[in-house]
Amino acid sequence: MRPNEAVLAVTLGCNSRCKTCDLWRVERGPEMKPDDYTRLPSTLTHINLSGGEPYLRDDLPEIYAAIRDKFPKARVVASTNGLMPERIESMTSRMPGLAVRVSLDAIGPRNDEIRGVPGAYERSIETLRRLSAIGVRDLGVSSTASKGNCDQLVPIYRMARERGLEFVCSVTHSSSIYFGRQDGLIPSEQECLPEFKRLEDRQLRSRRPKEWFRAYMTSGMMDYVSGLPRKFPCTAIDDYFYLDPTGTVYPCNMRDDVMGSILESDYDEIVKGSPDVYRKVRGCRIQCWMSCTVAPTLRRKPWIALPWVVKRKLGLRETGARAIARPEGGLLGSGRNRARAGGK
Repeated sequence: MRPNEAVLAVTLGCNSRCKTCDLWRVERGPEMKPDDYTRLPSTLTHINLSGGEPYLRDDLPEIYAAIRDKFPKARVVASTNGLMPERIESMTSRMPGLAVRVSLDAIGPRNDEIRGVPGAYERSIETLRRLSAIGVRDLGVSSTASKGNCDQLVPIYRMARERGLEFVCSVTHSSSIYFGRQDGLIPSEQECLPEFKRLEDRQLRSRRPKEWFRAYMTSGMMDYVSGLPRKFPCTAIDDYFYLDPTGTVYPCNMRDDVMGSILESDYDEIVKGSPDVYRKVRGCRIQCWMSCTVAPTLRRKPWIALPWVVKRKLGLRETGARAIARPEGGLLGSGRNRARAGGK
């Protein structure tokens, strides 16, 4: 199979100082030119323009235009910290059809502390307001759960839904080529599992099927923090890949296995020349669980999550029926908690 998704770090430069990511410490180096992005494999249907902070590139609209010319039907999303409202509004207005996700890790000053930038929350909210005003339809918020902010996930989710915005969430990861070593910021089970469960419950109770599958993603985050196996094997290389600003291809943004350069070979040649990397990826023990490494598989093979979704939706109905019949009864704990209690 050929990949249908890619994360493109168009720059490693960043104007944020996030606790959960060390990219802002990396010196900004050589970057691909806009026309270089036409060398991407023709099968792509979802493309994430990431960084660093992609809006730091003055030629981001030209990059988008080059990608749009080659992939006119692809969904292209830019991931931004939202710290430059006027610049982001101006540049986005020159990129019709672009989807945007603005990072928020807490409500108010706690977000500023995590992001390491005073006033970050208000600037990000202003960016969302401006993008909504100019008609960006595919607009949303992305959050990263870490030590100290798990209780903020539901409030952010509620704020996003009240504003008609999408909401996606991941949990802190470590990566030698991307986030840096962040093991100390991965939240504990005690801290995050109750909050993840609250978020999962809200997503399952939504009338939007998309939210039900996001609840499946949230459940996978619980497994990751609990040290449980991934819900399904990694499909990097087949379904998606990561491209750094120099054109270097990696199977994902978690592994440091260099596959080749998109500036020197096409994707098929790069994969054929990387059999050892392919074998390593198929036996990967990192067990990561992030939107960029999970959603590509779910979009291509949604039936993987369907049994879980159906079971949980039916469980909600049964719980609701019991609550009506026995108002004094409390909700049952999660399967994970019951297992830890000896199945009682």
